[in-house]
Amino acid sequence: VWAMQPPIWVLDEPTTGLDVRYTGILMDRLRSLHERGNTILFITHDLRLAAEFAERVVVVDGGQTVLDGPPAAVLSDAVALSSFGLRPPPVTRLSALLAPYSFPHPTLTVEEFAAAWSSAAGNGER
Repeated sequence: VWAMQPPIWVLDEPTTGLDVRYTGILMDRLRSLHERGNTILFITHDLRLAAEFAERVVVVDGGQTVLDGPPAAVLSDAVALSSFGLRPPPVTRLSALLAPYSFPHPTLTVEEFAAAWSSAAGNGER
């Protein structure tokens, strides 16, 4: 399939069984394909992966679209996600717990969280 270079890629749980290293390699290649104009659709239960790579998140339950939108909107809605047996990524849950202390919410990735933490620490906020 790689050699054929189709314009649209549909991958069902592409990282299942891969360790962190090979997941990173695969996702870097998919990101590169996307940057060259390809459409990438991947089906995953790994919301951390969706938070890091998706431009749009669609949650399907029983064949019906139940949530659809930007990752920040969909993946930070703990109530809606829980009604479908899902939970926001751990770093998103942590940023939600810190939101009452003026911590930016939602943060979807560890990188976003680290930047927000550094910014808050640099500003003397507690």
